[in-house]
Parts: sequence; C-alpha cells; structure tokens
Amino acid sequence: MRNRLGVKFGDTLIEVTLAIGIFSLIAVGVVSVVSGSTSRAQVALEQTLTREEIDAQAEALRFIQSSYVNSKTFSEDPDNSDYTDIWHTITAHAKTKLQITDDILKYQPSTCDELYEGNTLSNQSAFIINTRKLSSLKTEDVVIYAKDSKVFHTSSTYPHIIYGAAADDDPLLEKNMDADSSLTRAEGIYIVAVQDPDSTNIVTVEDDNATITRTSAYYDFYIRACWYRPGAERPTTISTVMRLYDPDAIEVVWPDDPDNPDPVIPDDDPEDPLAICRATNRPQTLQEYNSAYCKRCASDTPVTLTDKRDDKAYSVRYIDGSGCWMTSNLAITGEIHAEFSNFSGRAIDVSEHDLTEGDSMTEPRSHAGAGGVYYNFAAASAGTITGNRNETNETANDICPKGWKIPSKTQSELMMSKADKFGPTVTGRYIGGALVDTGEGYWWNSSRDSGSGRFATFYRNGGLTSGGGNRAYGYYIRCIMK
Repeated sequence: MRNRLGVKFGDTLIEVTLAIGIFSLIAVGVVSVVSGSTSRAQVALEQTLTREEIDAQAEALRFIQSSYVNSKTFSEDPDNSDYTDIWHTITAHAKTKLQITDDILKYQPSTCDELYEGNTLSNQSAFIINTRKLSSLKTEDVVIYAKDSKVFHTSSTYPHIIYGAAADDDPLLEKNMDADSSLTRAEGIYIVAVQDPDSTNIVTVEDDNATITRTSAYYDFYIRACWYRPGAERPTTISTVMRLYDPDAIEVVWPDDPDNPDPVIPDDDPEDPLAICRATNRPQTLQEYNSAYCKRCASDTPVTLTDKRDDKAYSVRYIDGSGCWMTSNLAITGEIHAEFSNFSGRAIDVSEHDLTEGDSMTEPRSHAGAGGVYYNFAAASAGTITGNRNETNETANDICPKGWKIPSKTQSELMMSKADKFGPTVTGRYIGGALVDTGEGYWWNSSRDSGSGRFATFYRNGGLTSGGGNRAYGYYIRCIMK
C-alpha cells in the first residue's frame, strides 16, 4: 500500500522494528559488558582488601618477632623485654604438622563453613592479631585465640576484622572511633602456627663438636582467608605461609673449665667424655633438656631434672631403642598452665575432682598416691578427650611438660623388654573410687584402643605388657621426650 507520495507503509514498519531490535541487542551487550566489568571490579576490590588484611597480620607477626629479637640482643634484661610474653605465647601454642588437619595445611575447603564447624579452629590453636593494640604489650589484648574467644566467624562480605562493634550491633558497621580498639569479629580470616619438627642434635661449630640445644628453629604461620563472591557457589580462598625463625632456638653449650679460657670439647677429651654433663650451664629442667643430652648423659644412670611448672624433681633416662623417658611418675597437681605444658589454651585444674569420688570420663580427676599422681584420661589429656569419644587419632594434648608427651602404644612397646631401666612402680590403679591391684603398675598411652578406650602399659608378673584401659580409671603417667 502506498500513500500519495508513493511511500510503502509496510517497509517503514519493518525498518523501525529492525532498528529497535538492533538497538536492543546493543543495549543488552552494553549492559552485559558493564555488569561484567562491575563484577570483575568488585572481585578485584575484595581480593585487594583481603590481601591487605593478610599483609597486616603478617607485618604484625614480623614486628613482634623483630621487636623481641632487638630487645633480646640489646636489652639489659632480655627476659623482661616488651614483646617476650607475646612471642613466647604465640610459639607455645604452635602445633606440629601431625597435629594440624589437612584442610588447614592444604587449604582446599569445599565450603568456608566447614572451617568454623565444631572445634576445628580451636583444636588447631587458630588465632588473630589485634594490630591496633600492639602497643599495649598485654598478650591477652594482642593475641586472640579461637579457643578463648567467640570473635571468629565466616565472612558476611569479604575477609576482614571488625573493631569496636558491640555484640548486638550490625557487624557491617564499625565504630572506628572506639576508644579501646577492641577486636570484636574476625570474619573469614585466621592464623595457625606450625613448629619446626626437627629435634635437638649435635652439629659442627667452628670445626669442633658442641651440643646444640634446639627447640624449634622456625615457625610457619599459615594465614588463611575464605569467602564467597556475590552469586558464587564455591568459596574463594587466599592464603600465605610466612616463616619466622626463633631467636631462642639454638644455644651452643660448652663445658666449663676455669683453668682454661678456651672451651674444652668433650669429644676431644677422651679422659673425661662426660664433662659437658657436669657443666654448670647444662639444661636442668624438663622443658630445656634435649635428646642429645639425654643420650650422652643419661644412658648409664638416670639424671634428675625439675619441672618449671612446680619445681618438682623427676628422674630421666635414655632407654636404648626407645628414647628419653621419665623413670618416675608425673606428680603435678592443681591448676596446670599451658605455657610450659604439652597443650595450648586455658589452664586446667586436674585436682578439682578426686578419683576417690568414683569413675568419670567427662571431667578431669586425679589422686595423689605414694608413687606419684593417678589421673583419669580426661585429666591426662588436659581436658581434650572427654565423654564417650571413639576418636582414632593420637592424643595431641596432655599434661606432660613442654617438649614431652604421653607415649604412644608403639613407643611403649619398644621399651617393654627394658623394664629394669624403666623402673616400674607397683602401686595399683583407681577403679570405682578405690585403689586396687596394688601389686601391679599402670601407665597411660596416647593411642586409642577399641571403642572409647585408650591403651596403657601394665606391669604384671614381673614384666611389662600392653593392654586396653578404661578412660574413667586412674593410672599413672610416664612422659617420653618428643
């Protein structure tokens, strides 16, 4: 159909429709490009902000270690330097790699939530640094542990730390002017410290052999972050591992010789190869002793060492093929603190309930006996294994001194044929509130037996053997050096 000017109306409608279609396609494309650019910009911003949080934690750790090193080197009283307690608290809580779960080390969580479920972070001694309170010098203000705090949460936006917000406030709103800079939420970010697994050894120093006291030469700090980008079903993770060396790790120990200003090397003095064992600067506490000293100085006869936690004395001996053992029973009672112990977190009172009250698997119980202290397994494990738990892992935490542990079934079995060196005591065990089997000896192992039980070492009929132990009963503890 044409109008008077000869224009076809149908052609005009088609052209208009086509123009609208082309415009729509262009508009959709532009919106898509803009939306994609916005999404990528948001992801980049979240990653940048998260890396800044991780870097802040890393720099805080470096600052604490460097400040401790400087004060230790130049201070007249290095043991009371500004950052001594903070650094020692962080390193005391460090775990071995065997105590850290794969999801923490490999860091490939299927969901962010799984890292916060149960006691995952608490069991790994996860923590965070309050960077705004580094100047306070109070450990409890600077280092916040998951076991002692409820500030650890999954991220509602991106991993970050919130300061000064009250518990009932919107967690996304930060009171930046909060007077005390309290850390109230750590969302999607935490740190786990892992210690160097190497033990003490003897190394060559300046062409002569000297005993080297090594605790952990270094600590690896795993700083982790986990969150969800908008609309994403799988988590985004960023992590880093930072290694810091311990300024207390290595101490060269030379024997004293007042008549000779030059150090006397035991290996070069065949007339007195044990001179180093009598040196006044030799380690004299359980927490400072090491396997090199034990093998050299305590193979023939036991040596006596004290426990830093209560100054009680214990005999220690190197048993061929098995390691360095306590040859007297652990006897610590009352409130035990983590600082010099083989557990982390809060102190535990092992004497609040007595084994004479009866059996219990749910709360720590102990009783002082003639040959030491009897402990149920809740007490022996520093309160970490309670109730009817069929846990198959080795017991990671216990009340042995730092650097020592409750022996595993395998470690105990290596010592079974050497009962004369182990020196068993036959003072029985506690069952049902009463001392029984007084002609026999019983000591806890860290390994799981069937069900919820744990293995134990028994002394019966003149010999050592291994068997299952009910965790509610009261047995002795002999610690072995790690």
